Amino acid sequence: MGREAEGHCQWNGHDGVTRAILEREALILRGEVKGRIAREALLGWGRDGGMLSLQTTLGPVTLALGEKEAEAWVRALDKPLPSLAERLGLGPGCAVLGVGLPDAVVLPEPTVPLDQARLLLAPLQGADDLARLLGVLPGLTVPVWCLHRKGKGADPSDATIRVAMRGAGWMDTKVSAVDDIWTASRYNPPKA
Repeated sequence: MGREAEGHCQWNGHDGVTRAILEREALILRGEVKGRIAREALLGWGRDGGMLSLQTTLGPVTLALGEKEAEAWVRALDKPLPSLAERLGLGPGCAVLGVGLPDAVVLPEPTVPLDQARLLLAPLQGADDLARLLGVLPGLTVPVWCLHRKGKGADPSDATIRVAMRGAGWMDTKVSAVDDIWTASRYNPPKA
């Protein structure tokens, strides 16, 4: 989804060589022009030759990227962002271990029993939830999304979950933000 390019940037009275990074949540500017513009603040965009023009709630941004790169940026900006359900692969065949999913997670109807699952969602709100997950991992052959709180003081922490899952032979392969409080880490089962 993301793009990264270096070029001359003008924004809010500043100009200079800048590395522009387009991420899911924001446009990040690093270099002689610095800043972060949330995706929601991008109102429109277009290109004229190799110049990318962005209209934002924080003022216009221009990036001289060259024709090919400016065109690629416009295509990336035009592409709708995938929904959380699409990013997590939620759909028929999803099972949930435990309760307490974040409001942002909308489950497919109906969910399935664990033995019929093609994907497992595991909301982890404490050590007991992590222990319950570790108890069902033996013999499980489908990916697991561990949903857990972000930041300092999160219980269990991302590091605690990673150590436990890797210790059980599972490998983390993807991370996705869920909302301002929750994140999700995907783990694949051990190879047979």
